[in-house]
Amino acid sequence: MNHAAKLLIGLALAVLPLGAQAQSAAPAPALRPDQIAFRALYRELIETDTSVTTGSCTALADKIAGHLREAGYADSQITRFVGPDRPKEGGLVVVLPGSSTTLKPLLLLGHLDVVVARRETGRATPTS
Repeated sequence: MNHAAKLLIGLALAVLPLGAQAQSAAPAPALRPDQIAFRALYRELIETDTSVTTGSCTALADKIAGHLREAGYADSQITRFVGPDRPKEGGLVVVLPGSSTTLKPLLLLGHLDVVVARRETGRATPTS
């Protein structure tokens, strides 16, 4: 199983106990080491400020690229991009090779930025 598949399975397994806890008062089962590691990684990524007013998508893209390199992906598979006039709005394109000769390629697309919300109203803060 390749790293991308393990990451997706890890996501499903790490999040699954959260839903189970909400539905019952029974104590949650102890997390496995891979679930603990995934949650730590997930926490690091979601706690990175990527709001347009105070954060940096480029910083998060760099963190993700670093984790991918640590996992063994080559620099040739990771393309970081940032416009010279928007240094905090960078992103990342990663090509993860598959092992099947019969399955079609899969494209996953996501975004790194978030909208700042005002705590007192629960609404998004307008940006310029």
